[in-house]
Amino acid sequence: MNIFEGAGDAVLRRIARHAQRAPAALALLAPGRPALSYDALVRQIDYVVAKLAAAGLGQGKRIAVALPDGPEVALLLVAITGCATCAPISIATEERVARTLLERMRIDALVVAQDDDSAVLRAARALGVRLLRVAASPADPAGIFTLETAEASHTALVARGPEPDTIVLLLHTSGSTGAPKIVPLTHRNIIVPMDGRIELLRVTCEDRCLWVTPMHTGAGIRRSLFPTLCSGASIVCAAFGIDIFFACLREFRPTFCCANPAILHALADALAAAPIDAHSLRVLTSGSAPLSSALRQRAEDAFGVPVLQGYGSSEAGSIVHEQLPPALRREGSAGTPVECDIRMLGSDGTPVASEATGEIFVRGPGIFAGYEGDDAANRAAFRDGWFRTGDVGHFDRDGFLFVTGRADEVINRGGAKVSPSEVDAALLQQASIAEAATFPVAHPTLGEDVIAAVVLRAPGSTTASEIRDAAMRSLSGFKVPSRIVIVETIPRMAAGKFNRKHLAEIFAPLLKADHVAPAGTTEQLVAALFADQLGIDRIGANDNFFGLGGDSLSGAKVVARANAALVTDVAPMTLFLQPTVAEFARELERAQAKHGGAQSAAIAASERTS
Repeated sequence: MNIFEGAGDAVLRRIARHAQRAPAALALLAPGRPALSYDALVRQIDYVVAKLAAAGLGQGKRIAVALPDGPEVALLLVAITGCATCAPISIATEERVARTLLERMRIDALVVAQDDDSAVLRAARALGVRLLRVAASPADPAGIFTLETAEASHTALVARGPEPDTIVLLLHTSGSTGAPKIVPLTHRNIIVPMDGRIELLRVTCEDRCLWVTPMHTGAGIRRSLFPTLCSGASIVCAAFGIDIFFACLREFRPTFCCANPAILHALADALAAAPIDAHSLRVLTSGSAPLSSALRQRAEDAFGVPVLQGYGSSEAGSIVHEQLPPALRREGSAGTPVECDIRMLGSDGTPVASEATGEIFVRGPGIFAGYEGDDAANRAAFRDGWFRTGDVGHFDRDGFLFVTGRADEVINRGGAKVSPSEVDAALLQQASIAEAATFPVAHPTLGEDVIAAVVLRAPGSTTASEIRDAAMRSLSGFKVPSRIVIVETIPRMAAGKFNRKHLAEIFAPLLKADHVAPAGTTEQLVAALFADQLGIDRIGANDNFFGLGGDSLSGAKVVARANAALVTDVAPMTLFLQPTVAEFARELERAQAKHGGAQSAAIAASERTS
């Protein structure tokens, strides 16, 4: 069909060339399904494109895909981006959000499974969006299915491939800070960075990718799907699960895998419990969220291959990435620029000095032209043709980029700026901690205070006080969280990132200390000092001075008054380390005992010499 002869070096044209060169070479694989060859892949794409064209769906039409992860999604993504505009949507999207997405993306048709009854389907019905049904049999090769389009009631058209500036993919932001924004990507936005990624990972037709990230995300599509098939390699399509991953590793022998930190964490834990003798992977990559040094080391030790990290976004694709060995890499850096230009600007919009921290702006062929139908967002997102990532960071003298956090996530703790990502990284250096997420809470005098939730590798292996003590040794005092809450799990968004602004609400019950009356004279004294300094009547043994509204100045006054009352000499920093009534009282009692012992020794020495 002429769709494979579209303008330029299109994705479908490349796939067709690989099919001509090696028709029997494997393209799509999936657990429990026969493999699909390149020759069969081209014929199935031709079938889908013809069905859509007969139903009046082609260039200029927008087709959403909401299917469970699997080979059908992979094939539809390739076919639809080759003849129309594809909008992947998670099958788990709630109805309210799905309706917003379908409306804002101006979707003409939605592809769902034959027996689907999801919230996305219900949203489409409510809006009158056309439904296309996919029916696949486990006996058929991966990616083979029938497509019901009800084309008889629509005008057929001639299928044609995309021009370089044709919008072929519609992504959307998470909507964590409001309504999701629509991210249109052109064929050029897809192809140029894809070639850079193929070169970066040295992907050839001998490779095999294991696709484990959600298939509706831009990261999975741009990092796994397109680079693999445009290289003539094969791709294993399976929903992620620990057992499924290792079964695919044994059965399909993939050579590379593009994951995210949450997946790498789960894999490293699994291998710590049950190591494997051998595997076929030559490299793992990580993206979508920051990768801590500790987790990278665990994953590299577990698999025995390099773990390369990158930094990018839905709007910009890959911005920087680490290179394969023997290229150098810098601990804490996501790598060097990939197919784009980067500049760092200060809060006043002017370039910052070399190696200084600034907000990251990018431009290049992989960066989208602007959010669809959102002039206000575009005015905020672009400056003189440069896209504002919303992240802050700095370059070192050798051109490695260090991303230190989100500009809108920086915690203003009484005028001192704290990057939650930096605190996360410091906490994750502690061997007992598996996950860490730092977030702000409202504070009556500081404006915002710093709190961290952590997941332990082994329950009961450490305490919140011990974690804070260790953090004090690696962070400046104003960056150390006032409270550490130990939890079983920390919720993440689909891409593996934390929604920090919602964590305070999620963990609010854990931040409220149960009232326990102060026991003993020292605790009662400390509680009285807290109450007097903060103007609070009722103070319990578990109450945290800083959580109640204290700050460094008022804390220093409390310490001075306690030292005067008990004839001790504890340092002001002691209250930061032990901020509850009971903890600070114990430190005062230790200081009293030490001071008393020193006094007794001095008296004894004096008596011996007299």
